[in-house]
Amino acid sequence: MKENFSMRTHYGVLMKKFMVKNKRIVILGADTFGGTHVKFASEEFPRRSINFGISEQNMMAAAAGLASTNKIPIVNTYGMFASMRALEMLRTAICLNNANVKIVSSHCGLDVGQDGPTHQIIEDISILRSIPNLKILTPMDKYELHSQLDWMIKYNGPVYLRTIRRKQGEFYKKKTNFKIGEWPIIKKGKNVTIICLQVTYPYVERAAFILKNKYNISAQIIHASSLKPVNENSFLKKIRDTKLIVTVEDHNIYGGLGSIVSEILSTKMPKKLVRIGVKDRFGKSGAAEEIFKLYGISENNIVKTILKKIKK
Repeated sequence: MKENFSMRTHYGVLMKKFMVKNKRIVILGADTFGGTHVKFASEEFPRRSINFGISEQNMMAAAAGLASTNKIPIVNTYGMFASMRALEMLRTAICLNNANVKIVSSHCGLDVGQDGPTHQIIEDISILRSIPNLKILTPMDKYELHSQLDWMIKYNGPVYLRTIRRKQGEFYKKKTNFKIGEWPIIKKGKNVTIICLQVTYPYVERAAFILKNKYNISAQIIHASSLKPVNENSFLKKIRDTKLIVTVEDHNIYGGLGSIVSEILSTKMPKKLVRIGVKDRFGKSGAAEEIFKLYGISENNIVKTILKKIKK
């Protein structure tokens, strides 16, 4: 695993390539071309790039209008502004009309770090998955990002894709075969299944190593690569023989990944579930690693939690 690339930067580079291939793509921003790293594409295609200034609501409404002219508008902003400040326009102008608009958000979850609770959007998943017609994509590395962008641009309808702020490792060796709703198994195991979300994977990977080598506990790791829709039957087959399920996310456990899994299990396959994430609190300003540890998102806390639940 290499810790040498920024998903935001790779996103900007990929968008430049996609815009060369597809002249229907128009990118929109709200003084966020730099922060979302889509500047690589906007500088190459200035006539197909629109900066709305700090006016996210107008940007969302305009994106819906552009979609009605057979363009493919891709909105670039921070998760906080997409899911809260411009929520009504996203819901009513875009999703109600099933408009072919793509929203790519950065600065999601606790990973925002020093920007603090005003920018640490730990509620976007719970808010947006309740809106009909909207698909939610959550790539883990640059290869999965490439596959998801390819799918997103070909798909006709609204999509919300979360990128990652920190430099993230290359977990896949090549572009993945992305299928919407499928949660891939990253590592096979039989005693416990840990389901991770994006930036939490390295902590889960290290926790699985400790569990195996120190306690002889075999952990299966699954990545939630898209959060809406979810292929529930496929997911249930993967966890059928596991007694304990653990979710790990840097999002509020209410309405996030843990809630999605609990909804599936409670109606179709009741199992013991533990949700590790932000427990109904706001974030704090500080280095991302320190904040993750403060909120219990660390390999040590994952191991401690699993050992405690397995012994019961």
